[in-house]
Amino acid sequence: MKIRTKITGMAMLLVLLAAASIFGVALYQKKILERNVGTEVEQFVRSETKRVAQDVYIMCRAIEESLDQMLAHGLKVAMELGVRRGHLDFNGPDSFTWQAVNQFSGESHRVVLPKVKYNGHWLGHNTDSTVPTPLVDEVSELQGMTCTVFQRINEAGDMLRVATTVPSLDGSRAIGTYIPRFNPDGSPNPVIETLLRGEVFSGRAYVVNDWYQTGYQPLWDASGSRVVGALYVGKKHESVASLRRVIQDIVIGKSGYVAVIGAQGEQRGKYLISKGGQRDGEDVFKGDDPSLKSFRLVIDKAPSLGSDQPDKVTPTLYYKYPWQNPGETQPRRKSASIAYFEPWDWVIMVTAYNDDYAQIQQRMASPLAHMIEWIAWVAAVVIVLSLLIGYYVTRGIVRPLDEAVAIFDRIGQGQLDLQLNVTGQDEIG
Repeated sequence: MKIRTKITGMAMLLVLLAAASIFGVALYQKKILERNVGTEVEQFVRSETKRVAQDVYIMCRAIEESLDQMLAHGLKVAMELGVRRGHLDFNGPDSFTWQAVNQFSGESHRVVLPKVKYNGHWLGHNTDSTVPTPLVDEVSELQGMTCTVFQRINEAGDMLRVATTVPSLDGSRAIGTYIPRFNPDGSPNPVIETLLRGEVFSGRAYVVNDWYQTGYQPLWDASGSRVVGALYVGKKHESVASLRRVIQDIVIGKSGYVAVIGAQGEQRGKYLISKGGQRDGEDVFKGDDPSLKSFRLVIDKAPSLGSDQPDKVTPTLYYKYPWQNPGETQPRRKSASIAYFEPWDWVIMVTAYNDDYAQIQQRMASPLAHMIEWIAWVAAVVIVLSLLIGYYVTRGIVRPLDEAVAIFDRIGQGQLDLQLNVTGQDEIG
């Protein structure tokens, strides 16, 4: 191998090694940065959805506390009008035959009970909401909430509505309906259990045909030893329109949203609040989609999260899953933070679509791609320049040697009068 080839090859090898090393390190760092960017974006989505879930939980708790205070005041007003200033009598000599209807099953039976009188006058059997009923209408007008007078039916503790402003499905007063001691699944009804203990019930309860935030005050007989009835005040959950609007107006990313799904009982798996209200009441548990299996498991886990405690953060659950809305051609990957508001049995789901955040990753990855392009172009230019410079440097080194070799060959052939003119100051000169 000639010296020219050796020198040129060595120079090119060093340049190529340097360029390949720089390019390889850049590619490796690009992959690391892309992975880190993906991790950071996921952490951002996770923290954002978690924060919104906790904020919605706090809003629910604030509204519940406000409703409880309002209902507690409403009960005081009802007690003041019905017991302290007025007089409710459950043990008069006259009786009335009621067609008592179970509010859960719809089953009915006849029951004969003493007429409940208010200030000496029977409350009546008024189903017409346009005709006033004493006490309950007055409380409703003063407090802006529904009101009911209950009469105990039997020793079990079933409570019959004998006067009420709670509407039935047809808009009439829901008198004649009763709360049974036991729910359809055989479990004790918490309202009746609390009243029979002589305690005030406050919280979410099923009333006739919907869920209400309620307050129930037990009423005692003259001896104070037996609960003979109850006073009720309540407001529909749906009446908290401002909270529903706030939840429906929240947008996560470009198309993410907040939904509320029931976790237990009759509302298990049903949309209570959906995006734009379009799927309210729909049972999301129905269907054969395999992705629903893990989704159901997450909803069922939600009640085990519990509620927040003083000085502790509201617990949440993070979950990733595919989801396909009606009208979409294929499922999209979603991430969700889930919180559970136990008083209302609300599973609060703050969801974000992963592709909404793809542009963030692309914007952060784009400079890295441009950096690699610039490194490649710079490496190519350096290689070309190295070839040119190496060529001229090698030629400057090798040309005197070639001349010397040619002279030496001719001297070896007997031409001893030849002279090698070298003017350089290097080793060859």
